[in-house]
Amino acid sequence: MQQVNKKILLSLLALTLLLSADTWDINDIKNNLKDIKIPNLPAFLCTHTPTVTPTLTPLIPTHTITCTKTPRVSPTVTPTFTVTPIQDAQSYYPVQKGYVWYYKGYKKNEPNKVYDVKAEIIDVRKIDDKDYCYYYAPQFNIRSFLRSDHDGVYMKVIRFPYPVLNFMSIDIYFYPEIKFVDFNKRPGETWVEKVKAQAQVLSMTITRDITAKFEFVGIEKVKVGDKEIPAFHIRNNIDQGDGIWHIEDNWYAKGIGYAGGENENQYAKLYKFEINKPDK
Repeated sequence: MQQVNKKILLSLLALTLLLSADTWDINDIKNNLKDIKIPNLPAFLCTHTPTVTPTLTPLIPTHTITCTKTPRVSPTVTPTFTVTPIQDAQSYYPVQKGYVWYYKGYKKNEPNKVYDVKAEIIDVRKIDDKDYCYYYAPQFNIRSFLRSDHDGVYMKVIRFPYPVLNFMSIDIYFYPEIKFVDFNKRPGETWVEKVKAQAQVLSMTITRDITAKFEFVGIEKVKVGDKEIPAFHIRNNIDQGDGIWHIEDNWYAKGIGYAGGENENQYAKLYKFEINKPDK
């Protein structure tokens, strides 16, 4: 190994001297280098690696592609329909001074005790620049202020006896007014009313957020006296601000209005309707 290194050093020295000379001839370089022997290299450096010709994968797939012509499809156009309200819908809840209704009903906890109740529209009052009919049932000191237009029937105020203290009554105002009959709906359709209910109890003002879900169940026949009359069946599902939902079903007969209803506490049914002539 030392002999090999010595030969390499001598070769490098001769090459250095040649390159540092001012003038030199190519023949001199050949003569000096011809006796230099290149040492044997390690075997692993001398291993011959055969040249490998890479196999190129064709870019074009070899399988057959079948092109299917897709027929032109005309776009589907969904027609737009205008929902027509029920004809004469406003006649299912007429409100006018002089209208009188007579009901029979009972409380669910006293089903054998039947009440005979008279209700009438006794006046028209203006609230928030709108005219409301004053609906009053004196036997139970229940009243409400109602109005109707081409879209529906609305309630602004309702009064009912204070629980336990029956000699007192509570007036509840709705902000905004609540629509409980919608003349533009069709059977099966629903609507939601969200209002604030405000009441004055003794010296306190109580406010609650009310959510009412209404469903127009359909048009059904109700019997008033000896006549069967078509009526709107409206189902109310009301959360009075305490998270508890209360369901009530009401019927509004054509040309008459409220023809009866039922909830978890009571039942009422109209048996007579009349119109008093207004005072001159």
